[in-house]
Amino acid sequence: MRALVLVFLVGCIERTAAPPFDEPPPLGGAPSAGACHDGRGCPAGEVCARNDACLPPEQVRAVHVMWTVSGMAASHATCAVAPDLRIQLNSSDSSVGGVGWAPVPCEAGKFSVDRLPIAFTHVWLGRENGDGRRDATIDPATAEVTLDLPYGAKP
Repeated sequence: MRALVLVFLVGCIERTAAPPFDEPPPLGGAPSAGACHDGRGCPAGEVCARNDACLPPEQVRAVHVMWTVSGMAASHATCAVAPDLRIQLNSSDSSVGGVGWAPVPCEAGKFSVDRLPIAFTHVWLGRENGDGRRDATIDPATAEVTLDLPYGAKP
């Protein structure tokens, strides 16, 4: 009987999305020579940013991108047409480049990046092929972005 209760309790545990900042590594090649990688390799007093650059702590920030789908909360149902997305964060300075991640589960409704250089000011989110992509500027005061994706049915 105890085994049956244990099986029942284990079966009721709700799985949640990974904690913020626990995303897969950015898309792209290996870091350039002399760059840091995976949070390590910077001189004392500097931080390894998500673009593999060593920067002073005041030059990086946490950014949070939130989205809805056709005005509704992101969920399994509203994201059925586009369950996996790609997110790209870029700088207006082409020499700085950008970082991107895929797949990003649409139903999460939020994607956070720690240690993003403050030079990154733009984000786009959409299907891997860019279909239905939405672009926005990262709010300089809050480091947040809210987007509405066009994939679901209108409420």
